[in-house]
Amino acid sequence: MGLCANGTLLTHDQDSYADDALPRHFPQQEYAWRSDQLSACTPGRRRQPDMTGSRTEIPSTTGVTTGVKPVRVKRSSRNLRRMIAILENIEYGALEIVLPSGRLVTCKGTGKGPEASLIIKDADAADHVFSRGAIGAADAYMSYDWDSPDLVALLELMARNRTAFEPLRRGGMLYRLKNRIRQKLHLGGSKGRARRFAGHYELPNRFFECWLDPEMVYSAATYGLGNDLAAAQKAKLHRICTQLGLKQGMKLLEINCGWGSLSVLAARDYGCDVTALTLSETQLETCRLRAHGHRQDNKVDFRLEDFSAITGTYDRIISVEPFGMMTEADWPNFFATISGHLAEDGLAYVETTTIRDELFDSYRNSLDPVREYIFPGSLLPSYGILDDVVRDAGLTEAGYADIGGTYVPTLKVWQRRFQTMWPEIMMLGFDNDFKRSWELFLAYAEAGFRTGDLTLREMLLAKGETGSSG
Repeated sequence: MGLCANGTLLTHDQDSYADDALPRHFPQQEYAWRSDQLSACTPGRRRQPDMTGSRTEIPSTTGVTTGVKPVRVKRSSRNLRRMIAILENIEYGALEIVLPSGRLVTCKGTGKGPEASLIIKDADAADHVFSRGAIGAADAYMSYDWDSPDLVALLELMARNRTAFEPLRRGGMLYRLKNRIRQKLHLGGSKGRARRFAGHYELPNRFFECWLDPEMVYSAATYGLGNDLAAAQKAKLHRICTQLGLKQGMKLLEINCGWGSLSVLAARDYGCDVTALTLSETQLETCRLRAHGHRQDNKVDFRLEDFSAITGTYDRIISVEPFGMMTEADWPNFFATISGHLAEDGLAYVETTTIRDELFDSYRNSLDPVREYIFPGSLLPSYGILDDVVRDAGLTEAGYADIGGTYVPTLKVWQRRFQTMWPEIMMLGFDNDFKRSWELFLAYAEAGFRTGDLTLREMLLAKGETGSSG
């Protein structure tokens, strides 16, 4: 037991500090928790915020000398102070931070931007962030060390204040070194793709059925006025078929066919003879059942096969969102395969999420929660790099469009359906860590498309020099 500088009694095991030990930028006011925040943030497994008004979580980093030995502030408290000081440097929008004690810190930029709230439930969250960057922040979220009533707004604010948040995103030096080594060890080729595919798409079909549309289309929908998700996804499938000019008797190849809706539609409504590839046994079973249900067994050949095993020539080739399963080394082989198996007068449709060119190097050399938990080992291309790889494969863009805006309403619907169906999803054997990892994935993606850091690019590819048009 000893005395603080202001005479306050302090025991060695007491996690409490006086007001004048707080840095000046922490306002000396209490925060009344709003009911909407309390209802939006699920109570965590970690300790809940102290509602008594004690100001114990943001102590001074100065050792307090007692009559026996100095009492040192634990690292999490020091890191929390550092983190708050960094967050105060935002340039756009506003951020309300609720500290573990229930106190409020407000950070405001000079420019317009999202308004978001960050509720820190445990000071250990700061330790996770400074040691392992974005992955540490994700782990802390899944452990309920922090929360937000509007996760998309918070992630969008972080994206728009990239410079301010950079020290928090990158993590410690040792962690960054380990990340680079890990990424170099990720397997390319068919074995690596099969492993990554299994980690995502071998989840029970019922999991995806709970929140996707009845056709189980796992990409951005084409919304019109008043369209619901089911109608919007059907519109998307027909739009792809129309863009390719599908006709009776055409030989069509679909790479990464998902649960088979597009292949079955192309056979049933457009008369194509379809070969469709997946690396998921679970998907393959659903695909064949779908074809049988629509009496298209003799028109669609679903195969458990990697694109590297393709034989023959096709009038049309389709691949929607294939890069979630690929490393950077796979990209040239993918487009070379399309070029090698596309008829001379054929067309290919490729749709993929891309990242902004100026962000690519940083993205490539670090990890984010999506690449850690949802699509392990994958890498999205940038716009410019995608152009280079396509050209090197002997293909040219006969047409292209950026349709990233269509992902925002789609992701909103997916998130809402995911939350509504969570009780049923939980019965499949998934826990709250799984739930929060997918919440983070869906919010992370929506924020990326909102800010333009991500976009969805669709390309019509042909052989030879046909020129391109938007």
